[in-house]
Amino acid sequence: MNNKSLLLLKIQLLSLFGFNEIRYSDNKRQKRTLLLNAVGILVVGIFLGVYCFLSAISLQKGGMGDIIPAYALTSASIIIIVLTVFKTNGILFGFKDYDMVMSLPVKVSSIVISRFLMVYILNVFVALILTLPMGIVYGSNVTNGYISVLMMSISLLTIPLIPMTLAFTIGTLILLISSKFKHKNIAVTILSFALVLGVIYLNFKNRGEIQMEDLATISASLVKQMYTIYPIAELYANAILNHNIAHLILFVSISITMFLAFVRLVSSKFCEINTGMMTNNTKDNYQVEKLQISSPFIALYKKELKRYFMSTIYVLNTSIGILLLFVLTVIIGVFGIDLLETQMKVSGLEKIISTGGPMIISVMLIMSCTTSSAISLEGKNFWILKSLPINMKQIINSKIAVNLTILLPTTILSAVVLSLKTDQSYLGTVLLFATPLTYAFFIAVLGLRINLKYPNFTWKTEAMVVKQSISTISTMMIGFTSILVPTVAAFIIWPGHSEYIILINTVFIGILTQLLHTYMIKVLEH
Repeated sequence: MNNKSLLLLKIQLLSLFGFNEIRYSDNKRQKRTLLLNAVGILVVGIFLGVYCFLSAISLQKGGMGDIIPAYALTSASIIIIVLTVFKTNGILFGFKDYDMVMSLPVKVSSIVISRFLMVYILNVFVALILTLPMGIVYGSNVTNGYISVLMMSISLLTIPLIPMTLAFTIGTLILLISSKFKHKNIAVTILSFALVLGVIYLNFKNRGEIQMEDLATISASLVKQMYTIYPIAELYANAILNHNIAHLILFVSISITMFLAFVRLVSSKFCEINTGMMTNNTKDNYQVEKLQISSPFIALYKKELKRYFMSTIYVLNTSIGILLLFVLTVIIGVFGIDLLETQMKVSGLEKIISTGGPMIISVMLIMSCTTSSAISLEGKNFWILKSLPINMKQIINSKIAVNLTILLPTTILSAVVLSLKTDQSYLGTVLLFATPLTYAFFIAVLGLRINLKYPNFTWKTEAMVVKQSISTISTMMIGFTSILVPTVAAFIIWPGHSEYIILINTVFIGILTQLLHTYMIKVLEH
């Protein structure tokens, strides 16, 4: 590593977190947005840390304290892989300022190292949040636990290396395969979806293999599963459990070696892969044929839909909820709720789905909001939209229409399947359709309203606005709260009146959606 790599890393980190904007900008609104974004990320980190701490306590109380180190490593590794694999396109390859960066008087290896380091630093914080709370719980309940905590702390800097290597390898393979296709971004999206579905299938399959006779069997099954998924976790666990320095050194050495080997390989293929990703295929016999004319709204809708599907990270991060809903719907529709209950090991699942169906579908929709970043993704071109001879209502509605296009087909299919597969009253059947449809409109309007309030037009990667913006985080938090409150009221406080509570909430959300939409149009047109 050289000074140029560190300088590039510094520039990327300053840009990613907006430090210069906070320090030097005179725009108070921009400063407030960046600070709120930082607070939102901090809150999410605290929640994750607390969750891991409580999970470790539960394992310790359940007599499964010995699996905590392996569980901590595996959990952190899986989350790092999930967070990193889809950053390959946009951070390592195909990034927005590729031409400008490549024109700088620096070696390709320096650029590659700086980009790896940026992701590495972020993942170290993820590993810290996930593993250290568990390590503290484990160390406080065993003899010479301080040694275990010390060893986990030392290995913390190397924990992200293998998951990052695996994630970037998967991401690079997807990009290499997709670069052979004419429509590269669509190919990347399809291959990424296939990867997500494969992970869901393996998780679903493995759940059914765990026998739940007693705590010892559960512990053994969990350990076996973790070692199967992530073999190096066994080496790490032996090092922490037995205070084995040799195993710890071996774990660190393997992690560093794999990572450095991959960095060197990527450096040699860096320009080639980026060129393949950014090269457009054209026909040499192109002819102008009949031109299609659309209304302003339809033209805007087609533009928004095309923009949506041309961004892999946008599609994946805003469709995971609807994808899970679709998978569950297919399983229930084809195999029935009994199989799902058997595989998930949740007793009374059929009753839960029957009574809470409207809210279960709705919570999946909250996870699939495209509008919370739709304005920010316009970037510096947003002024072009505003200068067109069309009213803002059409622009706003076209963005909402794209979100509804993603949500409504699966929402209606799920409502139909649940109405056929569960025993429902007349009101319950109505709510199966009315409540999710209302939430579909609500989350689309809410996300757009918040994004208009807190836009980010200076992003460097799409991940900054799709995954990490205050708009996205706020939309998710408000959306989940709007479901959590009536769910607690309906099924915990007043379970005998659950249908009427859901009905009242549905009407309230519908009215709120209409008010938000009307207010948003009124503000924009003036």
